[in-house]
Amino acid sequence: MEQYVKELQAEMNEALNRISKESANKLQKAEKSCQAVQDLLTRLKEYVIANPLNGLADEILFFKEIKPAFLSELIFRREVYYLEANLPPGPPELVTGYLTGELERIRIYFQRNLSLYNYHRAVRSDQDHLLFAKNPDPGIFVSECAVEFDPRFCTVPSFKLSKIMAFERLNKYVHRLLDPAWTEPNEEEIHEEKVAPWTDSKVSLIELAYAIHSNSSIDHGKADVKQIVAQLQRAFNVDLGNYYAVFQQNIRIRKKNRTTYLDQLRESLIRRMDDADENPKYYQ
Repeated sequence: MEQYVKELQAEMNEALNRISKESANKLQKAEKSCQAVQDLLTRLKEYVIANPLNGLADEILFFKEIKPAFLSELIFRREVYYLEANLPPGPPELVTGYLTGELERIRIYFQRNLSLYNYHRAVRSDQDHLLFAKNPDPGIFVSECAVEFDPRFCTVPSFKLSKIMAFERLNKYVHRLLDPAWTEPNEEEIHEEKVAPWTDSKVSLIELAYAIHSNSSIDHGKADVKQIVAQLQRAFNVDLGNYYAVFQQNIRIRKKNRTTYLDQLRESLIRRMDDADENPKYYQ
């Protein structure tokens, strides 16, 4: 398979380079690119069906690396086509509003798939056997769209990874439409901006989110729980999962103390203030 995949990748690169040089029309270029990559994906599928994957190592290699290399290219080219086709004519502020909305759509997709997105960004491999086997645990991911699904050639995590990879490229594409001088932050800048992760339990953060909502502390009470949870997830780089179920089936029905974490916060703060009263020089 390795040699065949290399030949297909070389064909893809050659075709995309040729299309890029043939036309300056963005829509035409994107449309031709989609067709070229789709044809190669069809050939790859035919090859895999005729030569079934042999064992877990082959499955991980195919669904984590080989197929996403082609599928992410197709998704990216399709997204560019739709973006350019729907780019509104008119004043710059209208275009800026549209592109800003596209960036928000990308951000939401990353947020909804935060676990896999972070797994990909961290270049992890420890869960590959769960994520990229031919028949992964169905409880890990739920398919998000009604696409042709052939288990010999498709898995949901592989599709989602491909879309994440495509959206990473689309994010850069949109940023550069907004600002041609835009450059991606370097590793040093990313490190400086890195947010300290949440290290307490997720249940505690969900309890805090509902407390903030109940107290109308965000946007004069106009923000709903979903918005507050989304902000906390971004702020602390954590995925809170089905927070509503946690609140209804865990926090709300506690027998002894319904506000365990909030009470703990209160006690910790009072203890700190008491310590500050006794040792003021340590709390300047």
